[in-house]
Amino acid sequence: MFLPLFLALHSPDALPTMDEVKLTECLKLASADAPSAIVEANEWSSKAGGWRARQCLGFAQFKAGNAAAAAVAYEQAATLAAAQKAGETAKLWAQAGNAALVAHDSDRAIAFFSKAIDGGQLEG
Repeated sequence: MFLPLFLALHSPDALPTMDEVKLTECLKLASADAPSAIVEANEWSSKAGGWRARQCLGFAQFKAGNAAAAAVAYEQAATLAAAQKAGETAKLWAQAGNAALVAHDSDRAIAFFSKAIDGGQLEG
């Protein structure tokens, strides 16, 4: 009797994937301990972590104060996400652009922001 109600309230579309859960945990770790998150994100990436692993690496690098490395990781994340036609692609390009700006690399920032805008996924 309760199973149909449970399934109705928790459709598979609403449940996060394991990669989404891992990304959330990695981002939390990066906020608390960026160096440990860099290690974890690199390990995850080496095990086919895909764009989410690279996204976490970018965030962790940024939190560790290395904006140039963050821009590279976000660029890699955006490239991988674009290949999978992920809905987050434009946001990843924007994050790469922000990191490049902080790293004083305006040419790359402009290129990344252009890709974010060209994707047509950004809101506001």
